[in-house]
Amino acid sequence: MLPELVFVTRLLGLVTGQQQVAVQVDPSVKAVGILIDGERKATLRAPWRLNVSFGGELIPHEITAIAYDEHGNEVGKDTQLVNLARPAAEAAIALVRDPDSGRLRATVRWQHIAFEKPNKIELRLDGKVIGKKATTLLPALEPYTLHMLHADVKFDGFTATKEMVFGGMYSEQMPAELTGVIATEHDQCFQSGDARVRAAAIENPQATVIFVRDSSAAMARSKLPMATGASREATNALHKPFMLPNASLRIFWPTSRQIEGDMATTVNLFDRSEAFDGLFGTHRILANVGGPTRTDQRYADAVSVAAVTALVDAKRRAVVLVLNGEHDDSRHDSGVVRRYLERIGVPLRVWSLVDITPEMTAAWGKITEITSIPKLITATEELRRMLEEQRIAWLPLEPLDALKAKPVACAR
Repeated sequence: MLPELVFVTRLLGLVTGQQQVAVQVDPSVKAVGILIDGERKATLRAPWRLNVSFGGELIPHEITAIAYDEHGNEVGKDTQLVNLARPAAEAAIALVRDPDSGRLRATVRWQHIAFEKPNKIELRLDGKVIGKKATTLLPALEPYTLHMLHADVKFDGFTATKEMVFGGMYSEQMPAELTGVIATEHDQCFQSGDARVRAAAIENPQATVIFVRDSSAAMARSKLPMATGASREATNALHKPFMLPNASLRIFWPTSRQIEGDMATTVNLFDRSEAFDGLFGTHRILANVGGPTRTDQRYADAVSVAAVTALVDAKRRAVVLVLNGEHDDSRHDSGVVRRYLERIGVPLRVWSLVDITPEMTAAWGKITEITSIPKLITATEELRRMLEEQRIAWLPLEPLDALKAKPVACAR
């Protein structure tokens, strides 16, 4: 299913500096307009490519290509997000009202770098399979209830997934697709540019916490010794102060690995642990789990990739960087990474297993020392409180507009 044009260049992973953008067009296309964040940057003609500068900062962008025929009519359009997680294949869902039945009709569209047709399509509504074709007529729905559409478009070796939340008590006033952002239970209205919107729903999903720490747990075991209980119940009681209820914990090691092929994304450049239940606790995450040993240590880069991963599925979230005095071979400066996390709405906590130096503070801002058990308990309590206060607000905004949304007082 190919439109009149597609981006040949897929800017996957995290992008800065000069990048070449190329499009593939149908013979009927005579010109292509390139827009970045809604601002026209160039008009392309054959050979349909352009060098774009993204600067030195990690900033989310939206690139749009619009195809025109010989009469100047728009005949095709393609859009991709930059500096947000990007797979090798993407799917989209369009909802329109069927004029005959009055019900909603869902159309699944897709794009893959290498394949034109998928092996299988599956569309689920609120967890139930309702269609296996590109177009499906939805059953009659309660208009004031939030619903979830989930599309899987399966190719050889990869499945493109798209989820769409729609409906809610304000559904008549908003577009179909909603974007989840971090909020509190008291936030109801948001301002993004000139747009003021009301949240369709405020939810309290499971939290995702990603720790970026050294591959060796030896320093944490030395600085944070823990007694062993006489029974499993006693041991769990000792670890209760370190637990993060209703959370999923994972470690990203700051060790990069070589990946061959043009399909690799930045997200796949760092080793990571399995996911642990939040009851596993921060002490075990720091002192009980070891990772791969490599010569390079890219802490700042790993933090940026962890943040993109934490955005997946619109969960409550945080990234915790654990410093131990090691050198950092990152390609991106720590200041660039900190500003990037602020832009995409991922809270960062920085903990240190060593004495905090002025150089560390200059690089990472506020740092919490965890050189003893009481200090780790205090840091964990602060992290737990932050996560407990978080909620996810579903806003009727496109992703980049939602990132800029700030809570405001609702109009009376």
